Amino acid sequence: MLKIDRYFVQGLGIEADAAVIVSAISDLAHALRLIVIAEGGESNDQLEILEELGCDQALGFCFSEPRETAAFNQTLRRA
Repeated sequence: MLKIDRYFVQGLGIEADAAVIVSAISDLAHALRLIVIAEGGESNDQLEILEELGCDQALGFCFSEPRETAAFNQTLRRA
């Protein structure tokens, strides 16, 4: 598994170089048979770009903001 730091993800849709870097990292990771996880997906637009660039998974505020342990455990119990 390889995680792409949010530093590279935050520029997606804004800086052309960000997409080139994320794509290159994703291609290299897949060549090594690794799963690619992008950190810092904060908008639906970023998530769409990450999917287009070959990221397998993403995490970030788009899914949920940080939570205290008790609140997180309660969410898990409801699922």
